[in-house]
Amino acid sequence: MKTTTQQTLKKVVYAAVMIALAIVFKFVAEISIGGSFRITLTMIPLMLAGMLLGPIYGFSVGFIADFMLFVLKPDGNTFHIGFSLTNGLYGLIPGLIGVMLKKQGKDYTFKTLIVTSLLCEIICSLILNNIFLSQLYGVAIMATLPIRIFKSCVMVAIESVVLNYLYSYLKQFIYSNLKFKAEGSDGTQK
Repeated sequence: MKTTTQQTLKKVVYAAVMIALAIVFKFVAEISIGGSFRITLTMIPLMLAGMLLGPIYGFSVGFIADFMLFVLKPDGNTFHIGFSLTNGLYGLIPGLIGVMLKKQGKDYTFKTLIVTSLLCEIICSLILNNIFLSQLYGVAIMATLPIRIFKSCVMVAIESVVLNYLYSYLKQFIYSNLKFKAEGSDGTQK
């Protein structure tokens, strides 16, 4: 029981670190291409949270990070719960793919990272964010689709390369810290 509580606490701490990274990336690693089109690394920690901690943590990290970003850096925009849910999906989708891979006895490869990033960009950026921008600002979906497709292609390339590098390193670090050795009756580790 003690081990489970410790593991949960460590996962919560790792999730908090991912939220903090997403916030930092929003402030320092974002290139705005006019209006609502942004090239950003903010989604990397959200996706990593899903891949490393699971789909529930991934969704939570994305949702909380988006809400906190709105509070800290509103960019003059109106809050829309849809964007927070979309950010949650950026963590949920990689987490669900990870669960499917583990059931098959596989792990993420560069190809699966490309597919994961592509699914996230199609579902979240091209479909959902386009719908929410249309709802909020009356933006014509078909008019913005070409630039959003271009942006998504760039993001898939960036996310796949960065995730490939970070996942291989962080997986070893986080998983080794989530494992515990059995303790003896005197409290020493065996």
